[in-house]
Amino acid sequence: MVGRSATSPRIKVTCLDGEQCSLYIEPWGSEFTLARGDVLFVESEAFLTGDVEVSHVAGGIAIAFTADVPIVITDLDGRRLDVLPSHLGVPAHGVHREPTNPG
Repeated sequence: MVGRSATSPRIKVTCLDGEQCSLYIEPWGSEFTLARGDVLFVESEAFLTGDVEVSHVAGGIAIAFTADVPIVITDLDGRRLDVLPSHLGVPAHGVHREPTNPG
């Protein structure tokens, strides 16, 4: 993962319907649960190269990266959230992750 640069595109993810929604990051199997009012930013060169698919799924949004490129996920305060499954379940300022494949 790399820090935010002026040229890396990013998207803003927030809940528009309901009290909470989920953001799924594939192929890592990471899930971020957002309460109403929470915001996450997902930044990656994959948005420029077309190596990503963004889709609506039941209960939220799925972002599937199809190339091995750096990805940065931050909250409104600029704090980074780790996308790696070894860190699942760690709360981060009102946004918490839950494992999609508990083992």
